[in-house]
Amino acid sequence: MAVEVCYPQAQACLLRAAELDATGHPDAGLNMYVSGALVTIDLSPQVTTGQELSQLDGCGRKCMGYKAPDNLDRLNVTLTLCTPDPDLQAMLGGGTVHQLGTDDVGYGAPGVGTIGGPTDLSLEYWVNQFLDESIAGQVRYVLPRTRGWLRSNVSHGNNPLAIVYTGVAVDAGDWDDGPAGDWDLLSDDPVTLYDWALETQTLPVAACGAVPITAT
Repeated sequence: MAVEVCYPQAQACLLRAAELDATGHPDAGLNMYVSGALVTIDLSPQVTTGQELSQLDGCGRKCMGYKAPDNLDRLNVTLTLCTPDPDLQAMLGGGTVHQLGTDDVGYGAPGVGTIGGPTDLSLEYWVNQFLDESIAGQVRYVLPRTRGWLRSNVSHGNNPLAIVYTGVAVDAGDWDDGPAGDWDLLSDDPVTLYDWALETQTLPVAACGAVPITAT
């Protein structure tokens, strides 16, 4: 095993979101978005507590006890971006990309009653590794299937505008080797719910705007 796998990590600097079909596959022709506007991505487990059963006998002594195992239902995800990219907001939360001619000029949020974008999304993000106070490489993290994205509170004022969305990550569908078709170059194993591997490929280039997926 490469020793690099144990290097400390910091600085999540790059995000790739990709639309998925009904099976969870990033089909060619669907959209993906590579963003350098990632601030943070926070994950927390959503757990259903297992039922507890207990019985006392007639003298008040415990004669039976059992607790069913807890169950992991999903991961709750909070995504914070530092720029209001219209295409990425529409992929996350639905809504309308406002255009003037062929130029994107703004974004309209969806109406009341709508939560989530038009498809499930996979999220990949890259985190730096460090050795001797220098960047030694990157790790790619994968959330292969997310949904239910909703924009959180908005604050306009004498402050940086934070673009915050909350959603959930669930088990992977047919994510296969991802929108770039290269997960098999990092690991022989398929993705599950939350995966990471040492990055060995050239990092994708961030740009303002969605582009079609070309890999299948």
